[in-house]
Amino acid sequence: MKRLYEILWRVETDVVTLLYREFGAFHSEAEARQYGKKRERELNNGEPIEQQALEGYYFKYLGVCEVQEIDGLKVQLICPQNS
Repeated sequence: MKRLYEILWRVETDVVTLLYREFGAFHSEAEARQYGKKRERELNNGEPIEQQALEGYYFKYLGVCEVQEIDGLKVQLICPQNS
């Protein structure tokens, strides 16, 4: 059964530091972490962080956490049988 995860990246620029996040449904925390690391490369245009920083910004994967509640409401994913 899939669970909802929040994936976090830090965005560093010359002037400011921001947080960027996405939500996704994954079978495990390990799968969500793997996605986060892969997505870091995509967000950095396939470049290593050091190279992307020369463009004035870069994304750094921070981690994932399972989302069990949103505003006090329990999260329950309804997925098709084959997913």
